[in-house]
Amino acid sequence: MKALSSTAFDGSTRPVNVELWLIQLEKCFQAAGYLEDHKVKLVVFLLQNRVEQWWRVMDSRRNRLEEMSWDKFKRIFKDKYYPVLYCEAKMNEFLKLVQGIMTVAEYEQNYTELSRYACTIITEEKNRCRSFESFFRRAIRTSVTTTANWIHFLQLVEIAMRVDESLMEDR
Repeated sequence: MKALSSTAFDGSTRPVNVELWLIQLEKCFQAAGYLEDHKVKLVVFLLQNRVEQWWRVMDSRRNRLEEMSWDKFKRIFKDKYYPVLYCEAKMNEFLKLVQGIMTVAEYEQNYTELSRYACTIITEEKNRCRSFESFFRRAIRTSVTTTANWIHFLQLVEIAMRVDESLMEDR
């Protein structure tokens, strides 16, 4: 795990650090092809200090007959170190995101980054498109939404970027 740039976790209270740590672990698991029954053991090895102590208590309280899956470990871990309030705040940030003075490229980047907190809202591609286009600046929204009923997100982004560039050239 360390050869794949995994780091130890010692109890960061910043949710973004917890999120990045878990993302890095998932990338390592995928790259190395680790089996499900090894993942928890490898991650527990990376827990340090008070987190390791916390895990020992949690582990001692669980039913030994039940195998600890990676998904179950993540749920327990997130309950402790990744507060629901953070995810809710990020989802609200997503729901309130508007293009404003951002370019379409900047808006798309923010939209995509925050969309992982709103997966249930934009599960279908057409809903993702509608959500994205609804908060364009008026000039872009008018040009983009009158030409098509978008069902492919990347095509929508490309057309919106072209309209945005054209509008900037006109200025």
